[in-house]
Amino acid sequence: MKTRHFALLVLSCFVAPTAPATVAAQGAPSSSTSTEPAKVYTNVEQLPQLPTGGGSQALIEGIQRSILRTNPAVARSGKGRVVVAFTIGADGLFKDGYIDTGIGSGPDGAVLAAVQKMPRLLPGRQQGQRVPVQMRLPIVFPVVAVAAPPAAQ
Repeated sequence: MKTRHFALLVLSCFVAPTAPATVAAQGAPSSSTSTEPAKVYTNVEQLPQLPTGGGSQALIEGIQRSILRTNPAVARSGKGRVVVAFTIGADGLFKDGYIDTGIGSGPDGAVLAAVQKMPRLLPGRQQGQRVPVQMRLPIVFPVVAVAAPPAAQ
């Protein structure tokens, strides 16, 4: 009798409990049906970029323009290079930004705020699939005016 109870106890440790039907009906996220790959890439065949193209340089210039527009005093006061790191998800949206190398709270905050305001990007691609990509971009202070992107005709 004791061995039967012990066996049931051991088996109950390995059997996963089933979720109630109401949870699935409420649309709870399921890890097996996630469209976002678990791996975040740092080196991909095609990096995320603005819808207008231009690669990483266009991203840097866009961040610089945003800093000049929103905080011109900070843009001209800092001296040095701020390296911002962030992830662009497979959906092209900004996620998980932080300052990797900073020069002070004013410039660092301005760079992070500008990166958070970026528009949806074309996501990175690896083997033809959209993948999340972690990027690191250097922003040099003082920020100088960069030429506006060419107007679409």
